[in-house]
Amino acid sequence: MIKISVVVPVYKVETDYFEKCIESILNQTMRDIELIIADDGAGENIRDLTEAMSRNDCRIKVFHQLNRGVSAARNRALECCSGKYVTFIDADDYIAEDALDKLFKRAEKDELDVLLWGSYKFNETKKEKYMPYTDDIRIMTDIQKEQLQMKTMVGYLPCYVYPASHFGSGSTFAKLYKTDFIIKSGLRYPEGIKRAEDVNFNIRVFYAATRIGYINEHMYFYRIHSDSATFRYREDAVSILSDALYCLKDFVDEKHKSDLFIQVYYMRCIFFFLESMDTYFLHRQNPKNFRRRMSEMKQEMGMEPFCEAIKNISYKNLTAARKIPVFLMRHRQALLLSIFYKVYGIARKGRL
Repeated sequence: MIKISVVVPVYKVETDYFEKCIESILNQTMRDIELIIADDGAGENIRDLTEAMSRNDCRIKVFHQLNRGVSAARNRALECCSGKYVTFIDADDYIAEDALDKLFKRAEKDELDVLLWGSYKFNETKKEKYMPYTDDIRIMTDIQKEQLQMKTMVGYLPCYVYPASHFGSGSTFAKLYKTDFIIKSGLRYPEGIKRAEDVNFNIRVFYAATRIGYINEHMYFYRIHSDSATFRYREDAVSILSDALYCLKDFVDEKHKSDLFIQVYYMRCIFFFLESMDTYFLHRQNPKNFRRRMSEMKQEMGMEPFCEAIKNISYKNLTAARKIPVFLMRHRQALLLSIFYKVYGIARKGRL
């Protein structure tokens, strides 16, 4: 019996990082696994490398497709899974040698639909622990499960119950899913959006799951890149972020979520507007003059999905650092918002 299917989507990745990722999977203490490499148009070199890998280890499955995005690659891989559980690993990350064995035993013991665990985020100079909770949770209560859904959008609020940490839970990494639960529930990554696909997937997973656990061991190593999509200039950044928010809003409306849940969604809208400042409005590669960019920013503040959030978000659950940009947005102060955001960014510089 194949116990765990490990899915690795591949598009743009350095060969050394990719090989380390694959090595960490194939060298697991658990041997009853399969590795599904989803080549999403990564190019001839990766094609040849993955084909050679599959010839040398019968546990490896490989499929190739023209670039359709990571969601399409993950969804196609789900259709190929033979394992009782499935986990996703980015092609430039890696996992601890005994990770899958520990995860499988825990998931089996508590009959879990989903198991979360801790990770490290690292770059060339730093390594920091990243975990949604600070202690083990055998099976989440209904309150914890509801708050877990909120944590996919906003990592921490004072109302979150122990042992919630300050970190979020929306990313695909460091999660083990029961394959049968995912397939029968019709859960798939949204293919019509280019940002927060993992958030939109996991918020629906956590809503549908009955038994969710957390193991407070850091066994996933997430590589931070300064040129990741979060920091890259995108001329269509605002529309990309808006599409992701509309997908989240569909979930909030369909499930008739509470007023607090809606407020958390509004916070995510604010965060994404600020992200658009990084990736478009204030990005050094934006060819438009500064006055034009400030005018566009002011205009976007009055358009959906941001307008509703700016108008209706409550200051109650916001820290001072979050209240200031909301206040400036409400008064359409694009220039002052830009100055505040630049200063705030400098103050936070150096963190992963």
